[in-house]
Amino acid sequence: MDEFWSDVEMQIKGLNLPQRFHSFVESLRRSDDLDRIYDTDPREGLPQRVKAFGDYPGLTHQPIHDTQSLAFAGKLEKEARTIRSELETWLEKKVNAKPRSASEAEAKGDDAWTTRFFNESYGDSFHGIALVRNGLKVEANSEHFWRTIEILERLDICGGNRLVFFAKQRANSGITPHSDCVNYLMAGHLGIVVPGDSAGAGDSSGSCGMNVLGRELSWDQDRVVVFQNCFPHHTWNDTPHDRILLYFDFWHPELTLDERRAIAALEATRRRYEAKAAEEISMPPNLAELLNRTSARRR
Repeated sequence: MDEFWSDVEMQIKGLNLPQRFHSFVESLRRSDDLDRIYDTDPREGLPQRVKAFGDYPGLTHQPIHDTQSLAFAGKLEKEARTIRSELETWLEKKVNAKPRSASEAEAKGDDAWTTRFFNESYGDSFHGIALVRNGLKVEANSEHFWRTIEILERLDICGGNRLVFFAKQRANSGITPHSDCVNYLMAGHLGIVVPGDSAGAGDSSGSCGMNVLGRELSWDQDRVVVFQNCFPHHTWNDTPHDRILLYFDFWHPELTLDERRAIAALEATRRRYEAKAAEEISMPPNLAELLNRTSARRR
């Protein structure tokens, strides 16, 4: 699909990009199945579970990160009370609102808890409120959470090119093992309402936590945890209370500014072409299939 790559090249023209970015693009152009999920070679480090568009070379990876090495973590924790206050105000206004399905949210807006948020496999027990989606503010919620968004923007952690949302895991539920399939972003959780935590909600019966490639972690109210969700991970909430976190993903710290700009341009172009493909009945439903067909014709 020469038009797509020409478009990408125009947008990244003039950027000072290392060889690993060009290797990334070349691997995408050679791929015969961009939708395939695969494990990376364990000889190159801990095996990640990725797709071609999320398999960026030359970065270091570990399941759980020490937040002391991240300058924003302590600053964000100091702002946790403000963030929680905004959410509590919003919840008071929405106290009788029923959660919307993903299709209802698309039709009516994101200004309510959405079930099966972001990933259908998460199930009906996982709800989300989107603040940033695909790197862009969700207008329906910007006025309700403007302080939260301002804090994240000030700390330069507002979504990478993907997501910021409040994540609610219902009582006595969990999310099965999965991967987000992208290794150039990292994921952060800020504890907002954490069952079992002395500062959080309810009593300590049951447990609430996450496992990332065999490493377990738990949340505390007003504290940040950081992990890489390119590794298989799952969560559980075995308590009688809902758990609420602020989820945000952000660029891998080893990426240069120009790499971030180039990856963001690549992803934005991909979304634009996928939307175009969806509008044209004669075209495949997603860019991966379109590029796969093009690659097959060339062979």
